[in-house]
Amino acid sequence: MESKETTSMKRPADTTEEEEVRKGKKKRGKVWNSEVKNWPKADNEEEEAGTEAKEEPKAEKTEKEEETAGGEAEQDDPTVGLEGSAFQSRMPADKLTTLEGSLFSDIVKSPPHTHRLFLHIRNRILQMWLESPLQELTYEGVMAGLEAPFNSEGVLCARIHAYLERHGYINYGIFKRVKVTARDVWVAF
Repeated sequence: MESKETTSMKRPADTTEEEEVRKGKKKRGKVWNSEVKNWPKADNEEEEAGTEAKEEPKAEKTEKEEETAGGEAEQDDPTVGLEGSAFQSRMPADKLTTLEGSLFSDIVKSPPHTHRLFLHIRNRILQMWLESPLQELTYEGVMAGLEAPFNSEGVLCARIHAYLERHGYINYGIFKRVKVTARDVWVAF
C-alpha cells in the first residue's frame, strides 16, 4: 500500500520518465564516467563541437572598414559638431529658443536664410567655447575662429556673443581671462 501512495503522489510526467528510463528508451541525465573522469558529452554537444571546428575564422576588418565604422559612430553621436555643441549647451540646434526669439526679433522677422546664418554662428561660438572652456572666448577670438562667409556679419556676431556670454552659455566657471576689463582693474585694488 505504501508504494501505491508514493507513486500516486508523483506527477504523471515523473512516472512516465522513470518508466522510459527503466525500459531503456530514454537515458538518465549525465552520469559520471569513472574511466575517463569526466561527464559524458551529450549527442548535441558533440555535433556542436564538430561544427565549431569546421567554421572558418572570420576575417579581421580592414582599416577602411574600421574608419567607416568609426565615422558612422561619430555621425550617430549627438555630441559631435555644431549640433553637438548646441546639444551640450541644452539648446536646439535647428531653431531659435523663445528667449532668442524675443531678443532677436529682427532675425525672427527676416527670411529663413538669416535664421540659418544666426543658428550657424551661435552653434559655432558654442563649439569654440566647448573646445577650450579654460580660456575666455572673446569677440576677437570669435571673429578669428569663424569661417569666411560667416564672419562678414560683425554686428550680428557681436550680438550673439554678448547674448551667449550674458546668459551663461560661454565664459562661465573657472577660466583664464584673455582681455583685461575696467571691472577687473577695480577688483585688483
